[in-house]
Amino acid sequence: MRISLALQEGKSTPLVLHQSTTADLVDPLSGLRFSDVTLNVGPVVGSHQMILGIPFLSTFSLSVSIPSHSLRCDKSDRTIQDFRKCNKPPLSPLVRRLKTV
Repeated sequence: MRISLALQEGKSTPLVLHQSTTADLVDPLSGLRFSDVTLNVGPVVGSHQMILGIPFLSTFSLSVSIPSHSLRCDKSDRTIQDFRKCNKPPLSPLVRRLKTV
């Protein structure tokens, strides 16, 4: 898979992603669970741990709120807050199960 990252700062050469994995992602604060998510593995630019693209957001009916740094699940009306903005100790989404594809 060939991709171009918006955060590559002037680099126009697309990255080629050769590896992927499948994982279950869980947000412990909202209780939302995303099963059997295919993640393409490659370098991440900036201070990000993971980049979730449009296919992920549309598959799980998630809407992005830039001002509140959150995702809202349109089906359940639950919200996933940016863990860096929460008053609780940082909790990143938990990867429950990994298998190489």
